[in-house]
Amino acid sequence: MTNHKSYIKIVCSFVILSAILLLGIACKDNNQATKQFSGADSRKLLSFEELRIAKRYESIDEAFKNSNDVYKLVLFNQGYVSLPAKINKLINLNSLELTRNKLTTLPSNIMKLDALQSLYLSENLFIHWPKEIFKLKNLKRLDLSNNSLVQIPNDIHNLSKLEELKLKKDSLNSLNMNLFLLDQLKVLVLSNNQIKNIPIDIRGLKNLRKLDLSHNQLSILPEEIAELTQLEKLELEGNIFTQNYIEITLKKLLPNTTIRY
Repeated sequence: MTNHKSYIKIVCSFVILSAILLLGIACKDNNQATKQFSGADSRKLLSFEELRIAKRYESIDEAFKNSNDVYKLVLFNQGYVSLPAKINKLINLNSLELTRNKLTTLPSNIMKLDALQSLYLSENLFIHWPKEIFKLKNLKRLDLSNNSLVQIPNDIHNLSKLEELKLKKDSLNSLNMNLFLLDQLKVLVLSNNQIKNIPIDIRGLKNLRKLDLSHNQLSILPEEIAELTQLEKLELEGNIFTQNYIEITLKKLLPNTTIRY
């Protein structure tokens, strides 16, 4: 009987020890997985309000010294012809302001900035859309105004989270149909171009709040614009609409929209 009890104790001790060893291995593996995940995938996406009050870095050298803590980098009017390839080291960068430089391209590594939500590229020297933009899966705000862009590429539909797009004072004379697949878009600025026609596909922009078509060559809008039930502001100054068309036709189509002409 005594031997039987001793045998049971030995077996129980062995089971407990095995469980402890297995638990230790599991915890170690879990810690390693957590480290790998946090190193590669834990990009911090700030809310619009958090981003508004985040610290502004205005020197790229200063930013690289604090690479993990940089959420907003403002390089306004600093004469940049190109950006350093190591820009991808700023893994938590949410907003990049590059207005009024001399850029014609972007480094390929910029597409690795998974946290980037705002990209401001107005007043540069782009004649083509940088293809790297279309890999920025969290991009919500894009400004390419005051460049020399003559068209909107097919890949625009890849920016499925885009909420604000500004293409003021470019050289656009037509609109790519894929633009109207951006159903999260709230603000669309196309002013000061040479656009003569707005396609019926505009009805796809169901969440649009503001549409700026001022200073183009428009005389009529498609009736399907009535389907933009969220539209609050429509800017039409500097086109060739007649007053009767706007007062009688357009305001009937958009009774809850403020129209400036």
